[in-house]
Amino acid sequence: MEFNEVEFEEFPETKKFENVDDTIQGEVTAFRTAIVSDKERHLMVIKDAFSGREYTVWINGVLKGKLASANAEVGSTVKIVFQGKKKSPVSSFEYNDFKLYIGKD
Repeated sequence: MEFNEVEFEEFPETKKFENVDDTIQGEVTAFRTAIVSDKERHLMVIKDAFSGREYTVWINGVLKGKLASANAEVGSTVKIVFQGKKKSPVSSFEYNDFKLYIGKD
């Protein structure tokens, strides 16, 4: 029997948002979907405007909605600013909140 090796896509280092106002700014180079703990998760890769390094930014519901509203796509310039943890008034679910800015042409 022959076997084919199963490749797993590697992603750049994850940008950690730990403190309010932690920021990343740069060009979106990719949008991807990954399976993590048997759940589909969305991410984007951003080339940092200051260091030139690429970082993975995991997309939660807040970012997903804002990215869609801004029509962000590969090649868009974005700035993401962490606003800290917030609690939903409806469900009491705690989530990471972000501000999203999109570059103007």
